[in-house]
Amino acid sequence: TNIGCDPAAANDVLDGTLNPIRNIYYVPVVVADEIAGEDYAKVVEAADSGSDPGAAATIDFYRAWSTAARADDTLLIHLEAMTYDPDTESTPMFDPCAIMLAVELLNGCEDRLAIFDFDAVHFLEAGEGVDFPDSPRSAFSLHTDVDHELPEQCPALTNHTFEVDTTVEEELAVKIPLGFISSEAKASFYAEMALRMAGQTIALCEEDESSALSNHFTAAIVGICITVFVGLQIV
Repeated sequence: TNIGCDPAAANDVLDGTLNPIRNIYYVPVVVADEIAGEDYAKVVEAADSGSDPGAAATIDFYRAWSTAARADDTLLIHLEAMTYDPDTESTPMFDPCAIMLAVELLNGCEDRLAIFDFDAVHFLEAGEGVDFPDSPRSAFSLHTDVDHELPEQCPALTNHTFEVDTTVEEELAVKIPLGFISSEAKASFYAEMALRMAGQTIALCEEDESSALSNHFTAAIVGICITVFVGLQIV
C-alpha cells in the first residue's frame, strides 16, 4: 500500500517543517468498503452500454486486474482477487473515499463521515522498535493516546501510541474520518460514489438541485486536494 511502501515519506507529509499545508485529512481503511448490489450494477450498466467512458475504463480494469491476479498465486493481491467478482462488486474503495471526502468538504452539505481531530499521527518506520517496544509491523499508524467516542465502524483505536518528542518530525494535527454518522449516511455515501463512477450528474446538496455537477467536473474541482488525500489514505 501507499504508506506501507514508504512510511518515512508518509511521515514527511505530516512534518510541519517540510509540509506547508496545515489542513490535512487522513482516510484510513476503516471507511473503505466495496460497492455492490444495485449501486454497482449502475456502474456495470454504464460500462457495458458504452454510455460513459470512465465507467467502461473502470470495469475493464477490474476485470483485467482480477483475471491476472487470479492466475498468479505468487502475487500479493492473489487472495484478494479470489474473493470477489468484478461483475457484481468492486474492490475496497480506498482512493474514491478520499475523493468523496474532498467533495463533501467543498460542497458545504451535511457531513456523512464521522471526523475526529488528532494532535498527531506517526507511521512506524523500520528500526523504530527501540523507541516503540512491542511495536507492530512497519507502517502501522500510531496516535498520541487520544480518547474519542467512536462510531460503530471503528469500535476501538490501536493501543500502540507514541510521544511526539520521540520522533524527528514536527507532527501536524490531522483530521481522520473513523466511520459514518449512521448506516444511512454510509449507504448514501456509497450510492453517490457509484453514481459518480457511472458518469451521472449529481446534485451536491439534495435541497439545491442548481448545484448539480457532473462526475468529470467534480474530478477537476477536487484535483487540488488529491495529493494530500491520496498520499495519506491507506494504513
